[in-house]
Order: sequence, then C-alpha cells, then structure tokens
Amino acid sequence: MLSSTLTLTLRQRFLADFATHTTGLTYALLKAPAGPLTTLSPGSDLDLVIQRTELPDWERRLTQLPGLARASFCRLGHGTYVQLFFEDHSYLELDLLHTLRRRHLVFLDAGALLQRRQRGHLGISVADPVDSYAYVWLFFGLNGAAVPDTYRQWRQNQPSAVQAAIRSELAARFGLPEDRAWIDYPETVLARVLPVLKAMPQNRGLAGWKQRLSALRSHWQKAEPVITFSGVDGAGKSTLLAAFQEMLTKKYRRRVVVIRHRPSMLPILSAWRYGKAEAEAKARHT
Repeated sequence: MLSSTLTLTLRQRFLADFATHTTGLTYALLKAPAGPLTTLSPGSDLDLVIQRTELPDWERRLTQLPGLARASFCRLGHGTYVQLFFEDHSYLELDLLHTLRRRHLVFLDAGALLQRRQRGHLGISVADPVDSYAYVWLFFGLNGAAVPDTYRQWRQNQPSAVQAAIRSELAARFGLPEDRAWIDYPETVLARVLPVLKAMPQNRGLAGWKQRLSALRSHWQKAEPVITFSGVDGAGKSTLLAAFQEMLTKKYRRRVVVIRHRPSMLPILSAWRYGKAEAEAKARHT
C-alpha cells in the first residue's frame, strides 16, 4: 500500500486495499495490470470471475465500503454489473462474472479459469495471463472486432514465454494456422472458432437451452437510462451532445446512442406541443 493516502481518491483507496476487502472470496481478476491497481486509469473498470454462490457476499461487502455514497447493482443471468459512486465523486465499475458468455454462447469455462488463478500484486487473485487474453480474444472476436490496442499492448508486455503460451493454447484449441496473424484479429477465424465453442457441454442440449433463456431474460432486465436535452436552433446542441456522448462513453464504458428529434420526425408530438398550424409551419422549414 502507498505510504500516504492523503492524495488518493476514495476509488484508489478501495483499489489499494482490494485484497483486504475480498479476503476469503474466490475470484480471479482478468487483464490484471503489472503493478498495483491504483495505477489503473480513472476510466478503467475491474472484470472479475467469481463463484455464483458468493454473489450475496460480494454485494454485502461492496455496500459497506468506507466513503461510499451509493452502489448500483444490475443483476443479469451471467453476472452482476456493479457501479460504485464514492463521496468524493470518484467512480468505479466492477463486472462480477460467474458465466463467461457472449449473448447465449459460453466461450470459456469459469470454473476451470478459477482453478488456474494465480497470486498477483499485493495478494490479489488474478487470472492466468493465458486465460485473460483468451477471454479478450474470444469476447471481441464474437463481436466481430479486432483486439483493441490496449489489450494488444497488454499481451506484448507479458514475458516471451507467456506470449508463446497464449499463441499455442489458442492455436491448439481452435486448430489455427501457423501464420499467427489471427492473434490480434480473432474475427478473421470465427469460422474455426464457432464450431468448437458450440460443441462445449455448456452450449449443448438442455444446458444450451438454459443459456439461451438466461440470455433472453438478461436482455429484458438490462434497462438503460434516457437523458433528454432541448434548445433552440443555433444554441450549440450538437457540440454539447458530442462532448457529452464522449464523456459518458469514456467514464461508463457503455455505448451511448444519440437520437435527435425534429418536428418533422414526430408530427404528433409537435402538434401537441406547438399546435397544428405552427407544427406544420416548422415542418415545412425543417
């Protein structure tokens, strides 16, 4: 722990004492940094693989953190997303994952990953680096995307033996070619990856149907907030919305959708607000 906590935010104090707050819990931190958690950027969150039976204990401990103003829990079929709002306005998001899946498709065995966990910096339990990169590689690949630069750099910062193990593990599991161009571009080899994932016991038969039903329930449970702005033409709404969208995306790591309404798009609402004649006049000049 740092010699002085006077300059640390409450978020950083929690991260500095993370091992203490999680004593006795079974978990593995994915994509663990090389140094202490306090070095994470303010917008970074924690992805943790946990045991489902310990979720109530996680929630109890997190709600009792010192300096916590409010905690929000979004409980879904594969895990719980936690938002921690501290009294000094610092913020942290934790993803407590007991099932590693994309939509209904399980892509890693969470139990096996927990068995291979390691002891990291200051006693924090971390995932094996091979499992961490496999998680990133499969998650983004199933989204049809390349591995982001941040995680490419994370892999390249690993010891050469670990980098070799990552390549050999993925190649052996999915029968991938020797050229290794796929190591950062999983979306290019999905045709080989998908049959292997679909053959996993968690994705077959009754277990597979349970995952589908769980994913469907999660889709309807995950409510998203709506924020509205209004202003006259020329007031700078576009500039404000762009800045606000960027800020929310970086802080909360969620996709932010901007929907613009003009009178011609929703004539019924416009007529109700402005009256029929004025709404029609606005529509003609939009």
